[in-house]
Amino acid sequence: MYFKLDVQSLESIIVTTGLFGIILITNVFVVTIWLSRNIRTPISVLLSIIAIYDTLAMMSGLVRMISSYIFGNWPHVTGCYVDIISFVLALLFHSLSILSTTFLAIQRAVVCAFPFTGPRLCGTKTTAFFVVVSFAAMMTFCIPLVLFRDVQSIIKLSTNNVSAMYCSLDNIVPFKEMWKIYSILRFVTLHLTPACLITICMAICLLTINRRQMVSNQSSNRQIKARTTVMLVLVMFIFVLGELPTTVLMYYPSFLPKQPAWIKTSMGIWFCNTTLNVSYMMNIWVYIAMSKQFRDQLKEKFTVCTINSDQGKTSNTNSQIINAESNIPPE
Repeated sequence: MYFKLDVQSLESIIVTTGLFGIILITNVFVVTIWLSRNIRTPISVLLSIIAIYDTLAMMSGLVRMISSYIFGNWPHVTGCYVDIISFVLALLFHSLSILSTTFLAIQRAVVCAFPFTGPRLCGTKTTAFFVVVSFAAMMTFCIPLVLFRDVQSIIKLSTNNVSAMYCSLDNIVPFKEMWKIYSILRFVTLHLTPACLITICMAICLLTINRRQMVSNQSSNRQIKARTTVMLVLVMFIFVLGELPTTVLMYYPSFLPKQPAWIKTSMGIWFCNTTLNVSYMMNIWVYIAMSKQFRDQLKEKFTVCTINSDQGKTSNTNSQIINAESNIPPE
């Protein structure tokens, strides 16, 4: 099996690094807030897990971009190892994010469709069971990619005399014969099916939200549950839009591997990755707009950070004054 080390442009790496910095900061706030004891629920735990998976997937993709830039200009077999490992990690965490978002959509649709039994079925134990099973399943899916006997770097010249580095893998699993089946399986299970399921779940949530309000007891409780449902529907919608270019991209190697298309070029792949990264970044704004609990916790975090910063400045100033006074000679 061959992996091509495409030389990434420095501008793409700089833009992606900036996006990663923003997403890392925002997702740190997302995880710490949703896992706070006073607002922790099975839904908030899932949202935190999705944020962690998204961050790790983007970090792995960024490592692959940087390694492609370095080892594409200075070819070395080390670049093949870095490229393969970062590719598998990006695939692992991105797939886990897809499965977690799909489970979140199914969970919310069940709660909306069955307001009495749904919350009991979709509790913390169910979420924990899903996290363990999905991680084990994706590890089983990805581990064969890193089972190889040997790796070799091969330099090839194109017709316009441009060199490209290829990584030749001597896989233990015969992927040369199975790669098309593997690609189709990945497209159907990790792209097409989740997109269809999430779209159906969004429709169920929107159609049953009024009925769910009717079975709730208190008016304030009805409003909170309705806003939570709308917030999750927006998260699902952003996810589907962000995944759409990647789904189209995965269609080509699965069914039209030799068909030329812009989305298969380096620029097209960069567009798909950037769309995904922007969708990761938009989730926090949905949480801020739709969740009062999230806003209150975010204000509290900023207040604590501001107070600690002011106290640090005050203590530094006092210590400087004390040190200055201690240096004054006695009269």
